[in-house]
Amino acid sequence: MKLKPKLLGIDERLFARVISDWELWACANAYVNRHQEDAPAIAAMRCDELLEEGDIAGVRTFQAIIERIHKLLQRSAAGESVH
Repeated sequence: MKLKPKLLGIDERLFARVISDWELWACANAYVNRHQEDAPAIAAMRCDELLEEGDIAGVRTFQAIIERIHKLLQRSAAGESVH
C-alpha cells in the first residue's frame, strides 16, 4: 500500500514529480472533453487556487496544461482531429 504524503503529515509539495508531456496532453484533453470551450478558464481557476496555496510547481504544471488546452481548441476549431 502506497501512503500519500498528506496522510503522513508531510507537505506534499516536497514530493513534486516531473509530469511527462503525455500526461500534460492527457490532462488537457480531459479538460477539453469535460468543459469544451470553458476548459481554459476552468483550468486557470485551478491554477489560481494552486498559486494561493503557494504550490509553484503545481502552477507551472497547470500553465503547461492550459497551453495545451489552447492548442487542442485551436485544432478543434480548424477541424483537425484532437484525439
